[in-house]
Amino acid sequence: MNFDYFKFWLKASNEHGVHSPFVFNLLTKGIYSSHSKWSEISRKNQFLYRMISYFQPKQIMFFGFDLAKENVYIQEIIEFDESKIKTADFIVLGNTKNYLPSFKKIIEAMHNDSVFVLDRRSKQDFIEDYWQKITALPEITVTLDFYYFGVAFKRKEQLKQNFNLRLQQDKILRLIRV
Repeated sequence: MNFDYFKFWLKASNEHGVHSPFVFNLLTKGIYSSHSKWSEISRKNQFLYRMISYFQPKQIMFFGFDLAKENVYIQEIIEFDESKIKTADFIVLGNTKNYLPSFKKIIEAMHNDSVFVLDRRSKQDFIEDYWQKITALPEITVTLDFYYFGVAFKRKEQLKQNFNLRLQQDKILRLIRV
């Protein structure tokens, strides 16, 4: 485990450290769900498919990410094109080669219930810088930092909050809870 991740893990929390019903439900019913269907998907892609399964978006817009249409409820998968912006329920920016779409175009593509996911697994400086700028945008009210992924929402009904969250439940802490 690298030192940056260890520092993140120490300050990050799980479902017990959040005071937002929206985020609590996402963690307990989506990210931490122990349904057997997740064993069929590689650990590398589980996070994204858990998010898609939880939110059940009708349209997914992606950029720099290979996304198979494995979910039957997804009606439309479109590649992000800055010249033809339309709104989407779920936006995924993957591991790209030194280019990401403008923040303005991302905000234009989001509606109140949209989910924005940034794949940060490569830990490239420009992606980390992009994530920091996304979290600072006034239109973005909720951000979830999972270290390897960043998730942002433009929810009008929620005050601005930033959460550092662990991708998995703390099994050790669950064992000592009585």
